[in-house]
Amino acid sequence: MKNLFAKIIKHLPRRHFREVKYFSPDGRDMPNGVGFQRGNFIKSCADNARNFTLSPASHSANSRVGVIVFPSNILSIDCGAITHHLATCKSPTHTLGNAFRGRYVNPNGAIYDSTSITIELHNLSTRSLLRLANHLSRTLNQPSILVKDFAGNKLVLTINDAMK
Repeated sequence: MKNLFAKIIKHLPRRHFREVKYFSPDGRDMPNGVGFQRGNFIKSCADNARNFTLSPASHSANSRVGVIVFPSNILSIDCGAITHHLATCKSPTHTLGNAFRGRYVNPNGAIYDSTSITIELHNLSTRSLLRLANHLSRTLNQPSILVKDFAGNKLVLTINDAMK
């Protein structure tokens, strides 16, 4: 599955996406200590990655699901604006809510937690999910958006160059 993800990302502008290797609740990287410290760090990252709660419709076997997470300190966006942009993109079935129950701090300091607005998308390929996240990041003027792709089991951070 890793090769598939690499092939998809290769055709999109790489500077707009960064794969999240360690989904640490406080945004830290792998500690440079003994095996015990690393083991606890990896366990906390894995526990944090399991903190996505999906709607019952997402649990069907043939549904490809992805979640787009906006930072908790979202810059002047309401759910109506998000819904409007999803309608103009002709996105598939989606659910707005708070599907992320964990905590993540990206390298730029944006915080994603249980107060973050999430969009749960169904029947969407990984490539389309990343393109939609990139589009939302640009049109809604967000510096970064977190994307969880359950089909590829990957976490990706979109980066809006215009907001740097």
